[in-house]
Amino acid sequence: MAKVFGPSICMAVLLVPLACRSRPDAHPSCEEPTTAGDTKSWETAAPDAESVTFWKRHVVERTAVTSKYQTLDGSRTLRFQNDLVTITLNIQDAIEYFEKHFAAHPHLENEKALADKLRSEVDTHSQYRLEDFDWREHFPLRYCIAALLEAGEYVVTISGTGEMVPHISVCKYSWIRGPLDGTGGRIFFLEDGRAFFGICDWFS
Repeated sequence: MAKVFGPSICMAVLLVPLACRSRPDAHPSCEEPTTAGDTKSWETAAPDAESVTFWKRHVVERTAVTSKYQTLDGSRTLRFQNDLVTITLNIQDAIEYFEKHFAAHPHLENEKALADKLRSEVDTHSQYRLEDFDWREHFPLRYCIAALLEAGEYVVTISGTGEMVPHISVCKYSWIRGPLDGTGGRIFFLEDGRAFFGICDWFS
């Protein structure tokens, strides 16, 4: 019995960190709003600048971000859209992100594969939507979107009106309730305090 139980524990420990990297929506605290009015998992108000906690989470860092781009016309682009905003990214920025991330973490071969794919399709694909990719590619792409938003390498517009959003903010948070019980990630806000994108970086 001990011979079976021991390896099972080891396997469980190994799978925990992989779950966060590959399935950011697996923890209830990592839910992303499905619509602009969704308050079930994101509550009703954004934290103010002086707040030390929000939604029972500790704000590790809150940063204002300004877009480096006024337009991406003429560039190869990746587009992500929800009911609130449309996020448009430069494919070249995405390629550079994946290359740097793979160089730092050589075991993430799917990120190298994405960089190679985006580079090789230069003559056939000038625009991508998240839906154009295999579902297994969505998770690294969402981390890429978060990284480029945080770096200011984005064009964000309000869905429906097309109004430009040059300034956003990002909150890095952690929520620790006890040993092996917590989560942490990044949530992105419009200037009026509405959350429009989020990613879970870790949970336990």
